[in-house]
Amino acid sequence: MDFNFTCITNDFFVTITRNDIDECALVHTNSDGSCIFLRDCNLNFTISCNFTTYTLTIPGSFDINTLHGSNWSCSGDFGADISNRVMLYVNVPITRLSIKSLSSGDDNPIKIVRGSRQTFTCSSDGGRPPSSIQWYISDTNITGDSKVQTYICNPGCNGKVMSSSALEYTGDNVDNGKKIYCTAVNVEGHYVRSHDIEIVILYPPSVTIVPNYNPYILYERQQNIVFSCVIDANPSSNITYNWNYPNGSINGKFLTIPTVKRGKSGLYSCYATNSIGTSEITTKQLEIQLLSANKTVKTNTIGIWFGSSLAALIAIAFTGLFVFKYRKRQVPNGEEENNHQKETAIYVNLELKPSTFT
Repeated sequence: MDFNFTCITNDFFVTITRNDIDECALVHTNSDGSCIFLRDCNLNFTISCNFTTYTLTIPGSFDINTLHGSNWSCSGDFGADISNRVMLYVNVPITRLSIKSLSSGDDNPIKIVRGSRQTFTCSSDGGRPPSSIQWYISDTNITGDSKVQTYICNPGCNGKVMSSSALEYTGDNVDNGKKIYCTAVNVEGHYVRSHDIEIVILYPPSVTIVPNYNPYILYERQQNIVFSCVIDANPSSNITYNWNYPNGSINGKFLTIPTVKRGKSGLYSCYATNSIGTSEITTKQLEIQLLSANKTVKTNTIGIWFGSSLAALIAIAFTGLFVFKYRKRQVPNGEEENNHQKETAIYVNLELKPSTFT
């Protein structure tokens, strides 16, 4: 991109200076407003005139960075200044950001034990002005956890500085698998992002006993009751499980009670261990209750027997009544009383006596 330095004046003689050294001296002589050079001008630049306007152009092909910090001005007739002094400040956008862990170098992903601290650094290449560095973890800005930025200007850097920032990160389970990266900008419109570093959070197991009920109520003679020691851990391989219960202890993820007995009641606890550490002990209260199975079955059996027997007795009674009526019509009147006594005896024998059910 070309850079133009312009002087506007009615003076006849004009000199453009850089750091008080003449770059070009001009004079108006032509009727079309153009000018002639009184002294040789810097051939790296071009000069144009238009009556009262003098323009010095620095082409984009020129290494303008070498002019950074230079002071420019115009002087008129007899060397008097006719403009203010302008310092040329040349912006140099950064092009690269590097991120790494101080303890793990360029490892990616990085393993961090939960609760431990890890320092990351983010550094830019040389740029002018210094860069503003921001930190992110999976698109959440965490710059507030970083230290004050530093700037390095090596000898001869001419104002081009390398910007750097350090982030103090503490391992947290919720960040497992997320990515840390940094961004920087020093010239508007020139945004630079580092590569991502994946973080793996390592932590000891946390334990839950399944089923989740507590207390857990069982009945005598229930069979094949299985408790499971469920964990959340990283790493989740090579886990050692330990159970303690009223009758002793065992190793393994599952604890099985083949047949529930009263002696099985009490506290059941489980804990687990991985390469990072051991979980807290999780306990469950097991309560055993007596199952009144015989009483329930007996009551149901009596109910069924009573209902069926009652229906049968009613049927017999109606049958007896029918027979009685029929025989009454068939016997002589003189025998009616004796037959009535016999039939009455029959009815007495058919009465239902509840005391016979047990």
